[in-house]
Amino acid sequence: MSLTYSETVSQAAERLETAKAALPRDLAQAADAAGWGAFLRDKYDVLELVGRIGERLSDNLFLAELHAAADKVRNLQPKVGRPPKVRQAGQKDDEPLA
Repeated sequence: MSLTYSETVSQAAERLETAKAALPRDLAQAADAAGWGAFLRDKYDVLELVGRIGERLSDNLFLAELHAAADKVRNLQPKVGRPPKVRQAGQKDDEPLA
């Protein structure tokens, strides 16, 4: 059964909201995995850390380097989904892939 355009848009919006809601959890898990709990004493230390990170994020070079490093790690993840179809030996470019 195929979805209508509005149903597809609605599902995409729901997935986007789910991903946005997961960001705080992902941040907390990353901070815990990095061992930050050992030196962050209370919520004021955390707020100060977030403020300083916020200052760094206003630097376009820092942000570009951050995104590039994350993209590199993301691209190392195993691909999900159907693999691309392979062109058979002797098959012409205008012939459909098998």
